[in-house]
Amino acid sequence: MPSLSFDAISKRLPLFSDLDEREQESFLRRARVEKHAKGQLITAEGMMCRHIAFVMGGVLRVFKLSMEGREVTLYRVAAGETCLLSLSCLLRGTPLPATVDVEEQCEVLLVSSELVLALLDSHPSLQQYLFQQALERLSQIMRAIDTAALAGRSRALAEVLVERSLGGSTVEITTTHQQLAVELGTAREVVSRYLRQWEKASVVSLKRGRIRVLDLEMLKEIASG
Repeated sequence: MPSLSFDAISKRLPLFSDLDEREQESFLRRARVEKHAKGQLITAEGMMCRHIAFVMGGVLRVFKLSMEGREVTLYRVAAGETCLLSLSCLLRGTPLPATVDVEEQCEVLLVSSELVLALLDSHPSLQQYLFQQALERLSQIMRAIDTAALAGRSRALAEVLVERSLGGSTVEITTTHQQLAVELGTAREVVSRYLRQWEKASVVSLKRGRIRVLDLEMLKEIASG
């Protein structure tokens, strides 16, 4: 453990400020501080968690790789916050389902899972802190999933239009928004939203039952992500 005192730690992580003297001594024996440079990988998906990380400064990023190899950011962990996925994995004894790297140079307090679980029993304030963190992280993860899903639908729609263009630079495709939605397994409103956006950008022009591709190269860029 670096020379940081418990007072210095509690000032940056107030959730531990009500520990008594005996708990503080145990805390200092079973926790350590690490510094990590920007871009450094903290832990990879599939690894087991041994400690719970509390960020004292800087920012960590938690992300997953899509099937296409794209990074999907689930949430970020800033100063005064913790990675709830690591706590969940420790409680269930399962590997981490995401990867964590350093977005901004950070200082992290690593606390043993046994100590955190012991403190939860006697400190309702710590329970409340973790509960609030869990709610916030769940909301952030749901937003990330929605964003990734919409991006995937955008790429899929562009791929269909590129395939139907048959190599021509300007092509008129006979289809309806509903037919495209059925093909992609999504709602007609989602298809219509993207097509209207692309029409405003002069990528396509829309007529009833027909889509005219004006900028095939741009559609290819969208399809490739």
